[in-house]
Amino acid sequence: MRGTGAPFIVSTNESGQKIISNHFTVKLKHQGRRDFDLVIQTADKLLSPLVQITQPVKPWRMTEAELRQIIFIRFNHELLTKGSKTLNIELVDLKTNEIVLTKEVNLVGPVE
Repeated sequence: MRGTGAPFIVSTNESGQKIISNHFTVKLKHQGRRDFDLVIQTADKLLSPLVQITQPVKPWRMTEAELRQIIFIRFNHELLTKGSKTLNIELVDLKTNEIVLTKEVNLVGPVE
């Protein structure tokens, strides 16, 4: 997974809170014979209410050997420590409800 473009965008929600958006490109490869329907979620259930992961196509249908998709991760700036936060995300196979991949992502924002 790799960040794309500007490292982050700062906006304000309707409550006046500062919200940070990070943009990533996800590249997946598999050599299996079956197709996958995948969703992405936060591995840390305590952070789930504080982090919004948006995948424009949901679920991802992996029918080829390689898949490339974009995700957006939005979160309150208070989650950051010195401008960054490590977040574990999971890819879940909807057919089996199994976690097929866990990945560490580095979220970034302004240092305040």
